[in-house]
Amino acid sequence: MTEKKINIKLIPVKAHYFFFNAAGSALVPFLPVMGKQMGISAEAVGIVYAVAPIAGCVAKPFFGLVADRLKKRKKTFLFFLLLALTSSLSFSFLPQVQPERPVIFECGSMGTNYLLQSGGAPASCTAERSLDNIKRKSTSSQNHNSTTQSLVEDDEELCHIDCQIYSFLDGIKFCYNLRKLNVNDLPEPCKGTANPVLANVDKNGIYDETEAFSIRHNISEVTSSSVGVHEDNNQQLMVQPEPYILNFEVILKMPSTVLLKDTIFLHVDRISFHPGNGKFKQFSCNERTRLTKCFVNCSDHTQLNKRLERVLEEPEVFESSTFWLYGALVVLAFAAIAVSNSISDALCFQILGDKPQNYGMQRQWGAIGWGIFTLVAGYLVDRISRGMLLKDYTPCFYLLAILYAIDLLVAYKWDVKEVDKPKQIRRDVWNLVTDLRVIIFGLACIIVGMCTGMHWNFLFWYLLYSFPLHSK
Repeated sequence: MTEKKINIKLIPVKAHYFFFNAAGSALVPFLPVMGKQMGISAEAVGIVYAVAPIAGCVAKPFFGLVADRLKKRKKTFLFFLLLALTSSLSFSFLPQVQPERPVIFECGSMGTNYLLQSGGAPASCTAERSLDNIKRKSTSSQNHNSTTQSLVEDDEELCHIDCQIYSFLDGIKFCYNLRKLNVNDLPEPCKGTANPVLANVDKNGIYDETEAFSIRHNISEVTSSSVGVHEDNNQQLMVQPEPYILNFEVILKMPSTVLLKDTIFLHVDRISFHPGNGKFKQFSCNERTRLTKCFVNCSDHTQLNKRLERVLEEPEVFESSTFWLYGALVVLAFAAIAVSNSISDALCFQILGDKPQNYGMQRQWGAIGWGIFTLVAGYLVDRISRGMLLKDYTPCFYLLAILYAIDLLVAYKWDVKEVDKPKQIRRDVWNLVTDLRVIIFGLACIIVGMCTGMHWNFLFWYLLYSFPLHSK
């Protein structure tokens, strides 16, 4: 029985594929969700990942031609390996958005007032366990100041709310629905709506310009110089570019917390529109009304704060410098990886000589490296990010730097000789692209690439959207 001899020349080839793909696996699968943590929308990330493969397709033949013409295949290969390393490490310097706790404040007509937040986890066992933790009284509730401590029962929680009111009309409608309150209990911007002014404001918020002066003055006092006037059905609507911030405090009845599908309902038992005075009252709105742009902070209930945290997308993502830097780095990294892959394959076939059928035996080491280090990187990220909304991808960058450094050393030691450019390359390429088998194979690659592209690039995104709860 003959023993198979190990081809020493092929060991660096195998090592390159292993370390090169291992380095890529430490970062590439996580790039879309890193974009999400930067406030970049799914649409914007999709555009970036549509452009990146095109950049790779253009870069491969161009720089392959340059390397052949200059007879600098190995040096070109090393340059693009170094470029892949530096562009990949540059992602660590991009800023991440800070998580916020967006809610909707709903004032009901029957005393049923709620804070709502949609887009959380589905009603599953994990979500129910999280809900049980939220319903429990915070162990740090003793941190309440002495003024409010006596007002908060054992099953209640004090939270601070900031609501942004962008339009004068929205402010009018909200104030109109509070008209049953005593004037001293009204929010400051609504005190101008006390009788007899409200007699001139109907339930749709239509008001007389002269009678509503005190309302307009109070609501828009922050940006009175930038208020815009628009005509609508002969009524003047005051719209301000910058929002008025309405601050107030609420006391939540934690046992009444409800999770319906992906929406959490926090029951508001009492409210004070004058934070810090300790005067909380139960009240109803004249009609159900909502403030949709609110943010909550329950500083003494860590579990609730964490449950409500969300990473909000940039409102004008295509005007964000972070998006353009992220997109440029993705395109640059993909192009560098594509060119490195292309030239390394050419060098591999050169070493294989008359045995091109052994290419798969070399390339399989890349799959092994990718599989192993994807698991390692994912485990380390989850381990270091436990209990955090934003994942910490620092382990990925350390792994990537180490693995690329090893690959650069392997590639540097790769013993290859420069060869002359094929003399009939145009005819050879033409014969290749007109071969029916090659055409069918190319079409199959395009179809498979379209399907796997959506799966690979948005699988982690989908998982984070479906199961956004914090790890314990």
